[in-house]
Amino acid sequence: MIYPIRILVLMALTVAVALACGGLAYKPLAAAFASNIVFHAGILAMLGIGIVVQFVRAATLIPATRWIDRTRRGFASRTPPRVVAPVATVPTR
Repeated sequence: MIYPIRILVLMALTVAVALACGGLAYKPLAAAFASNIVFHAGILAMLGIGIVVQFVRAATLIPATRWIDRTRRGFASRTPPRVVAPVATVPTR
């Protein structure tokens, strides 16, 4: 199973690369940004909020993957995480 921590690291690396590319193109981006500051600030704010939301959603999968792994080994707790609660009711072999 691919653990969410790996995905979170890849997401962070992707954001870091995108920020580095933006830093390299700072002067042209600053000139374009200055043309309509309010509009572009809104776009950047929505982008930032979206990135944070996706990191939080990926982080909520960590307890679910741990629960699934423990279930496979036979050590699951009685109450599954909310994300996998519907799957937990499915009977296994």
